[in-house]
Amino acid sequence: HHFKGTKLILTIHSFDRPSVSLSRIEIFDRNVSFSGNSTVWQFAPRFIVEWLKDSYGDDYYLLEIDSSSQKVEFHPLEWFRSDVYDWGYQSVYDVSEIPKTSLLLFSIQRSSSPVLYDFVSKTVVSELKLAGRGGNPLFKFRKQETELWTVDYDTLVKLEIGSWKILQKKKFQMPNFGCTMTFVGDFAFTPNEKHCALARPYSNDVLLLDAEDMKEVGKIKSKFQPLPVVVLNNLECIYRDWQTGKFDFQSFSV
Repeated sequence: HHFKGTKLILTIHSFDRPSVSLSRIEIFDRNVSFSGNSTVWQFAPRFIVEWLKDSYGDDYYLLEIDSSSQKVEFHPLEWFRSDVYDWGYQSVYDVSEIPKTSLLLFSIQRSSSPVLYDFVSKTVVSELKLAGRGGNPLFKFRKQETELWTVDYDTLVKLEIGSWKILQKKKFQMPNFGCTMTFVGDFAFTPNEKHCALARPYSNDVLLLDAEDMKEVGKIKSKFQPLPVVVLNNLECIYRDWQTGKFDFQSFSV
């Protein structure tokens, strides 16, 4: 995502050549243009949430990307009202499409209650309950999309899709100086889903977890504060520093 004033630019890159943009969407005052290889958008999320500031006003919108027709639809988030949420303190953090359903799951900043929304009926279905840690959920699917994993500030939570029952939760970051809560970073599964890498910027490390029981099976120490992270089947881990944006990589030994 690239921002410049009222312009929004979305680009897609490959892992082998991350500096090269494969495709690009430019949005300026609701005018949309595609460039590059538009077929790669089929591998990207169909829905994203953005704050748009243009002649239509300033507000959050759900953007629906249709690469086949090279169109972007703009859907207002009417449920995100100032009498329900604290706009000075909270924002719509992310959105994920629940596979094989018409449901979308919205992450709210500083909230442990993600919003489950039916895109067809345009109604809020329910609010999920996580670990009560109050923080910035990130959603990822595992096990042929039957498990939903999320971070709730300092705690990793595993839920069953459909019932939304919590299958497991575990805190991975202790408070600083015994009182100030600190958060974990991003997490990622190996392609075979056997392991999960969890970044901990306040501990300057990345943990390797067994994805079945969340037990720690490896650790990488870093001079950086890792935040975004990916991990491969050979347990090579690539992460990015929170403060500088620099990349580094190491391999776990198990």
